[in-house]
Amino acid sequence: MLLGPLGPHRGMLLRPCHGLGIRHLHRDRHGHCPWAEHDRWRNQSQRCDDRQAVRTVADGRPSSTRRSYAQDWASWTKFCAASGMPVLAVTPGTLVMFVEWLWTQPGGKKGTCTAPSTIDRRISGTVVSARAEHGVQTEDGVARLARNRLKQLVKEMEASGETRGRGQAPPLLVEHLVKISAACPDTLMGIRDRAMVLMHFAVAGREHELAFNRVRDYAETSGGIQADLRVSKVRPRVVPVPYGSRPSICPVRAWQAWKEAAGLTDPDGYAWRRLHNRWHTVLEGGLQPAAIGDVVTRAGQRAGIELRAWVTLGPRTVETTLPGTFCVPGSMRGRQPQAPGGVAGLSRLRPRLGGLPFRRCGGVRR
Repeated sequence: MLLGPLGPHRGMLLRPCHGLGIRHLHRDRHGHCPWAEHDRWRNQSQRCDDRQAVRTVADGRPSSTRRSYAQDWASWTKFCAASGMPVLAVTPGTLVMFVEWLWTQPGGKKGTCTAPSTIDRRISGTVVSARAEHGVQTEDGVARLARNRLKQLVKEMEASGETRGRGQAPPLLVEHLVKISAACPDTLMGIRDRAMVLMHFAVAGREHELAFNRVRDYAETSGGIQADLRVSKVRPRVVPVPYGSRPSICPVRAWQAWKEAAGLTDPDGYAWRRLHNRWHTVLEGGLQPAAIGDVVTRAGQRAGIELRAWVTLGPRTVETTLPGTFCVPGSMRGRQPQAPGGVAGLSRLRPRLGGLPFRRCGGVRR
């Protein structure tokens, strides 16, 4: 017989047990096993710690992502209430039923049904919310069967000629950049707007990536600029931006002109500054992500460019002329013509269209 360790069970008698060490403990006169109660308390505490850790990581996601996931989970909850399914029963079979239910639900436009891209996002948001918010242990590839079913429904839709959603976004081309640049006035606001649009296109950045940029993040080199997008929802990166062959749409020259006109000498100051509403003088504060989207939209409207892309900024959706990832017409995919404008591209791992970054995709919505 062995004496128990120091602590709450000090002095308890332990008996060695083959294969179990000394964890086998005599029960007290009331039939309780203190070690078993301790193990249950420890396991419960670990589960609480795990849930708290998952929630802490989830709370660190961007607010727009959290709102989107909340909408997806609300849609899943509505489906469960309509079908009598337990809310936490996130399985391959229930997700397939969820897809078929969403397929019949009304869409954003009156008289239409839910778009396939929305359904795909609902699947992702439901699975992530079930794991992160509700502690559901789902199997690997739990959504694979549901996405295969969605592909079948999309094929049937295309065969019948039905259309859902906003459709494919038209591409933003160099000729559009030329018109936008020419339409910007030679004022402080026009110089800023031109530089912002061209840099936005050159680095294929999101609005929040440009909003958090400081002057030091655009390091000038002999070949152009090294744009450091250090704050990013997806992936921080450094994008080389070389000089363009057309000075009118060269992002490097446009940035230098804005930097000189605004007197941006403080390397820790915001790169894209607000202007006074009346006097149009440069203020210390930087533009918010929503304001950058508005600037880009206004620049397109000046040139009469009716390109359609959607950038989700919080609770509202802004129609803008500059997608963060770019689309090309189906007839141009897979082709690599000569660079028409020499505007900077993305990383060397991305495909290119005439030196301009693009991603093969349909309508852009973020």
